[in-house]
Amino acid sequence: MEDTPIDATRKYVHDIEWPASKETVLAAMEQNGAPEDVLKLVRSRDQEKFVGPNDVHQALWVQS
Repeated sequence: MEDTPIDATRKYVHDIEWPASKETVLAAMEQNGAPEDVLKLVRSRDQEKFVGPNDVHQALWVQS
């Protein structure tokens, strides 16, 4: 991942209505231009619902 977890979160999770399902988060991140390696990290989480951007940030931080 080229971006830091916080940069990736800022860039790719805007315009998401929280809480959101993993599928909704992934679709929005893809639409916002997230690279495949970032999407792969979110996909690999067992978490099926994200309460807010901090959940996505945590997913990227733990696995980066």
